[in-house]
Amino acid sequence: MSNDSPFVKFSFQRNTSVEQIEDTLGRESSDQEQEEAKRIPFSVDNVFCSICEDIFTTIESGFSDILPLFRAANLSQTDSVILADGTLARLFFLIQVWRTSVCREEVKLSEETAESLRLLILNHAEASPEAIRQFPLVITYLETLGEEAEYTTNLVGLTNSRSPNLLFMNDFVIQFYERVESVIWFDFYGLNEEGAYHEFVNTVGDELIVHVFHNDKRKQFIHDLLHAEKVRPSVDAYINLFVQGWKHVFGELPSAQIQQEFVNEVLSGERALGLKYTKEQLLHSIMDFVNGRAGF
Repeated sequence: MSNDSPFVKFSFQRNTSVEQIEDTLGRESSDQEQEEAKRIPFSVDNVFCSICEDIFTTIESGFSDILPLFRAANLSQTDSVILADGTLARLFFLIQVWRTSVCREEVKLSEETAESLRLLILNHAEASPEAIRQFPLVITYLETLGEEAEYTTNLVGLTNSRSPNLLFMNDFVIQFYERVESVIWFDFYGLNEEGAYHEFVNTVGDELIVHVFHNDKRKQFIHDLLHAEKVRPSVDAYINLFVQGWKHVFGELPSAQIQQEFVNEVLSGERALGLKYTKEQLLHSIMDFVNGRAGF
């Protein structure tokens, strides 16, 4: 999702079936949408050499052995997971930061930090623990309970703030700082607790402390973020398009009651948040609504 447009572009894994895409969209998809949906901006080919890819794979495979401590564990009685030896997990999260900074201009790192990360990752086997933990990391695990499909309600993406850079990796959120001096509490839709924030900044010791957001808190966090950053601006943009369409047909602005009826009808049901519309789909729905009122 982007603040540059009120509409959403969808990405799917390359092996996702057409049936799964259409089930997610809640409608039939065009051939063009099926192709564009699989051009994943966070899955990059032919950027890194085979040596780099082998290093990534080794670390990511090791991290998969750590995942059961989160996804398969009962975390209801704790607000943190402490990894006694956090080296592998740190490297995993640092890879995501550096790799994304190479592929996505929104992640802004200084040249010095980017080069330090590159050398650290490529030479991680010889790196000291102090070198690996030189960059402050705040990691939040979003406990995701229910069926496998519940993971699709999480986010994958990033912010374009310099300090810290935030990366959303489904049920993990990475906050990355370039320097210890830059670490300061900031509010982000409840992601960070003011009194406890520094407890989860990992710069000292071998441990990696991961903050746990329980399932209900995860849902509230995602809802608040989406509503503020995407839903509210999108609905405002949708209403503006509707007003233009209504005025074009009737020669006057729709009343407040008509606008509310449009919102209730077009943005209800599966599209209650207004986040499943392409521009073409919305314009079609607007014209159906307006033509229905005009008796066409």
